[in-house]
Amino acid sequence: MASWLAERDQRRKIEALVFERRCELEDAGELAESEIDSACERLRATLAETAPRPDAADPPDTPAPASLRAERATASLNEPEVLRQLLDAAALEELAAAGATA
Repeated sequence: MASWLAERDQRRKIEALVFERRCELEDAGELAESEIDSACERLRATLAETAPRPDAADPPDTPAPASLRAERATASLNEPEVLRQLLDAAALEELAAAGATA
């Protein structure tokens, strides 16, 4: 997979998780809009910093060997779980921060 495409895919996964969290916070109705925005920005930054980086070693137009493609496919199956764990950790931090300010 081209490096730029892998990066784009990673950003989309992060944005999907941030959107999901935003919906949860809005549905709970406990925070003001500005607090929700702040929480989403913190989550986005945390996920972007800790998410696995796509491998930029391959030139964009050179297909990876079959063994490497299979390895990447297997690894990508685990990525949503890694992001989900990061989301849960960030949510716990948000709750702790919200509890400290309340």
